[in-house]
Amino acid sequence: MAHTLFTSRLGGVSSPPFDSFNLAAHVGDEPVAVTRNREILAAMIGLPRNRIFFMTQVHGNVVAVIDQNSDPEVAPPADALFTTLPGVALVTLIADCTPLLLKSEKAVAAGRDVIVAAVHRFVVAVTKLTWIHIAKWCLEIQLRLLMKRAGA
Repeated sequence: MAHTLFTSRLGGVSSPPFDSFNLAAHVGDEPVAVTRNREILAAMIGLPRNRIFFMTQVHGNVVAVIDQNSDPEVAPPADALFTTLPGVALVTLIADCTPLLLKSEKAVAAGRDVIVAAVHRFVVAVTKLTWIHIAKWCLEIQLRLLMKRAGA
């Protein structure tokens, strides 16, 4: 079963201006504080820290596949994470962007591995982002995933 969780800036250990529950390692916060905040996140969702995957978001259209060989300490440069692994968390960090959290209901209904994706999408202007843009981008992501899974 796939679950979703949205966090806020409350409940962590980061000092201003990152206070307090900053999960981003790329914004200048103290690495020790970010690590501790990520440990708090792991406890909050009931997963070990090594089952939580982040990405280095690049505001592009790269998809990283998280599989049994993926290292949770290495955040791949991507704007979407995809997995069929059970018991992992995929994290997308957002500020002024629109996240997409996707799961396959057909896979769940058929008793197969849950297919999950966390997508970070850069938004230049919210008024320019329409459902057609989202649908096109999701289709592009799905095609890339299928090609990657097929080894193409």
